[in-house]
Amino acid sequence: NKPYEERVAIRNKFFAGRALKHMENLPTWKVTTIDALLKKAKEAADYPASEGAMFKVSDSKYVLGKRTGDWAKCKMTSDIQVMVLGVTKTKGNDYVYKGGITLGDAKGVASSEIEEYKGKKYVVLGNTFRSKEIAKRGDHLEVSVTELVEQAGDTGKKYNWMIPKVKGLTTRAVDTVNYAQQIGQLLQASMLRPWDSITDI
Repeated sequence: NKPYEERVAIRNKFFAGRALKHMENLPTWKVTTIDALLKKAKEAADYPASEGAMFKVSDSKYVLGKRTGDWAKCKMTSDIQVMVLGVTKTKGNDYVYKGGITLGDAKGVASSEIEEYKGKKYVVLGNTFRSKEIAKRGDHLEVSVTELVEQAGDTGKKYNWMIPKVKGLTTRAVDTVNYAQQIGQLLQASMLRPWDSITDI
């Protein structure tokens, strides 16, 4: 039950001189102005596979099992519309959806990442997190993602979305938002990241 800065010092001491495969000591910054806060929040959000930034009052203590006004999470996400290409019902009666976006005139995408539905081709982005939302193949979903990872393989490009959370069904037709537009939107939002920038921790 020590103040946050003391806990950070203990954590830094633990990681000092250690190279762990599945754990990494991420940077922590202390800021005193709004401008500095926004700058560091952007740096935290740009870290590979980051959801955003976590803000904590420097002398705050960990409160077990309760929310506290001394901590706040800022998530950086982008919403995209996808076609439901597959549905899996879990044992817990949740649903996992395979999502895709219109292929359009995209070039260089691996053929294994392309799926056809009713005569149209879609780039598969992967499966969503579990959701209570009920949809069927051919429905359109709005999905919140933190980033889209582009992987260059021997047979062409592959894409994987990060933290794909279903927001709900959408009436906006996926066919009106093509592959190039969606990828372009994520690029402009600095949310498209090459695979080799993600380090093995």
